[in-house]
Order: sequence, then C-alpha cells, then structure tokens
Amino acid sequence: MTPHLVESLYVEAMVLADEARHYFEEEVKERETGINAATRVAVSCESLRLTTRLMHCIAWLLNQKAYFAGELSYTQLRSQGRMLDNNNTADPDIVRQLPEKARQLVHASEFLFARIKRIERHVQNEWQDGQAVPQDAEAPSQVHVLQQGLLDALRR
Repeated sequence: MTPHLVESLYVEAMVLADEARHYFEEEVKERETGINAATRVAVSCESLRLTTRLMHCIAWLLNQKAYFAGELSYTQLRSQGRMLDNNNTADPDIVRQLPEKARQLVHASEFLFARIKRIERHVQNEWQDGQAVPQDAEAPSQVHVLQQGLLDALRR
C-alpha cells in the first residue's frame, strides 16, 4: 500500500461519485415523466446503494490518506480504518431495468468496492502477520505533535 495508490483510488472514487451524482440528479429527472412510480422508487433505491458503496470507499481511502499524512497513528488506523461489509450490493433485477449509463455506474462502483476490499484484506493479513507494522507504530501523529506544541506554547 502506497500513498500514490491511495491517491489514485481516491481520485477514481471521487470522479465516479461525481458522475453518479450528476447522472441521478439530472438525467433521471429528465426521464421521470415517462417512468411509473414503482420504477422511480427502484431507481432511487439503486442510486442510494451506489452512493453508499462509494462513500464507504471514500471514507476508507480518506483514513488511509490521513495515515500517510501523519494525521492518524498506526493504532488509530487499525481501529478505525475498516470498510463496512458489502451489504449494499446492487439488486440485479433493478439494475437490468436501468438505462445503460446507470448500469455502467453501478458496475463501476461495485468493481471499485471489490478492489478496495481486496486491498483491505491484504493489508489486514499483513497486520496480523506483523509484516505491516511500521517502526514508529506508536509514535504520535503530526497533528498531535502540532497540538501538543500549541498547548505547550499557551502554557508558557
């Protein structure tokens, strides 16, 4: 796991989230006039699942970025940097009813989630094997060092 990989995945997740937001806000509204109520609800549910999947990815990646930036310690990352299980998979029956662009967004979000989940499992296995423990695992993060410096300066 490298900062470059995390940044690359983060950018991919943000671009995909922006595309999904735009699609479901703009294009679906334009088509709503010819869609029955049940289909509108199904599309809304699938949009929510897609967004949730992407937010799980983004949250995990932000924790990794914070760790690499020194804002989270190794211990904090291990305790807080886990993705939630993928309990929000797409409903295949609904996805088949979606327009092609929406299906592409759903599949892209599932693919990204699966990739990050594999990376997370790999990192967790390294943690369990003791391979990924940095030398400064218990060293304070840069944020904590700065905060302590400010507190010391205020006490003088």
